[in-house]
Amino acid sequence: MVVEALTWLISHLPVFGVVAFSLSSVWSLYHLFIGNARHPTDLFWAPATLVELVTAWLVYNSVQMTRRVTQSKISKQDRRFYRIMLILNLSLMVPTLGVSVWANKVEFQSWWLGSLFPVASIACAVAVAIPDAVRRRENHRKQERQEAQEERKRKEKEALEALAGEQAEATRRQEFDNLVESLGKAGETLRLFAANPMLTQAKAAQTLGISRQAVGQHLVKLEQEGLISRNGGGVHINDQTPL
Repeated sequence: MVVEALTWLISHLPVFGVVAFSLSSVWSLYHLFIGNARHPTDLFWAPATLVELVTAWLVYNSVQMTRRVTQSKISKQDRRFYRIMLILNLSLMVPTLGVSVWANKVEFQSWWLGSLFPVASIACAVAVAIPDAVRRRENHRKQERQEAQEERKRKEKEALEALAGEQAEATRRQEFDNLVESLGKAGETLRLFAANPMLTQAKAAQTLGISRQAVGQHLVKLEQEGLISRNGGGVHINDQTPL
């Protein structure tokens, strides 16, 4: 229990650091506003707090934009966009950090002490953002590896299916060639009508170099063996016939 509590405390030290150092700067900013205001009011706590919150938020975003800029698989347009966002975040952070440093300098009458708490707050904000950025990057890389593995498996499956299809086609053609050979002259007639089902008997006879009557006899034989059927719309190769 104690070890878990210490582990939790250590892992959250950067967060506590942001809060502690930011509160010091908030106090300095509040006193700066009060000291220079014609109408002092406790409402100055709001802008003083917002300065520190916005600064920490800009630091966090800058780290995240840095992570995105350094991603491996990213388009040029996206990389350009994230670079612009990184520069914009850093540019906005400069005035908010400057106000904080100035307020601390006025409070402590020293530039060194004036820079200490704002810089320490930024360092803690970076320490908060880095583990999150690393975790997101690892998750992104893990997702990329999973997608690449799935893509590889998909391509392997497609290759196996294509190979199986080619083997099935080769087997079918071999079976058809064997059938044609076993049928003798009628087999050539079957091969011709398989490729040209709407061919007339006269044209088939001319192509095969045999008589029209011989073609008719071949078709009758093929019908009797259940290899073809005719219904006035050409020659239909039955499903059980290997093609």
